[in-house]
Amino acid sequence: MKKTFIILILIINTQCDKLQYSPYEIRLSSSQKNINNKNLEKIININNSIDRGIFKIALIADNQNNFDPLYPIVSDINKQDVDFVLIAGDITEFGSSTEYKIGLDIFKKFNKPFITIIGNHDCLGTGKQMYKEMYGTTNFSFIYKRIKFIILNTNSREYQFDGTIPDLLWLKEETSKDEYSEFDKIIITSHVGIRNQNSDLDQRAFEYINNLFKDKDYILAMLHGHGHKYKEYTPFDNKSIMTLGVDNTTDKAYFLITISNTGKLSWVKRKV
Repeated sequence: MKKTFIILILIINTQCDKLQYSPYEIRLSSSQKNINNKNLEKIININNSIDRGIFKIALIADNQNNFDPLYPIVSDINKQDVDFVLIAGDITEFGSSTEYKIGLDIFKKFNKPFITIIGNHDCLGTGKQMYKEMYGTTNFSFIYKRIKFIILNTNSREYQFDGTIPDLLWLKEETSKDEYSEFDKIIITSHVGIRNQNSDLDQRAFEYINNLFKDKDYILAMLHGHGHKYKEYTPFDNKSIMTLGVDNTTDKAYFLITISNTGKLSWVKRKV
């Protein structure tokens, strides 16, 4: 009996690293870490010449804890001629590591590189730390075919409106441009939309950004989720900047966005 008990204890001890004691426990393998950086390396290697050229991206947002609709969406996007996929936040409902891992397993079925943006639900529990370990920093940018994509954390409420989110000084630096810049146009993607009277966004940030963008005719568009429904609008004094808010994934829909070789942007909603 004593020998059996000792063997049982040894088995339990050797299996401990495979057990998850809490849905919020953060324990990742190397293949589950720094996903955005790994996919950025792939994006850079996709025929990324310095010359402008027409290309397409896919945009989804807000699957939250509803993973089933993602499968047909991923399958349909894989059939499209897109260069990469943007996932505009709320990839979880409660910010748990369990949800993060389920979502990643599905996103890895894309045959294109994908980039995620942190959403307000992704910040719950240990979600902020989980996002950073799984995907990386919450503010970053990259240039693809002379279009600069800025990924911006706009979840002000989840940071108690403490003035740090969004990071305005970083955004000012990232949106500055001169004749030596390696990009011609900018597309900004966030989760919470940057607009006036948005209770989830620090309104001091809106006033600052509105003034910052007044003379920036090279900003093509703002893309975001959070609202769970399609909305096309111009929230800034600079009316050349179009904002697109996209549906959640419940109705099995996503957006195909085309950037032309002249720097024009257009989109279509696709249901599967």
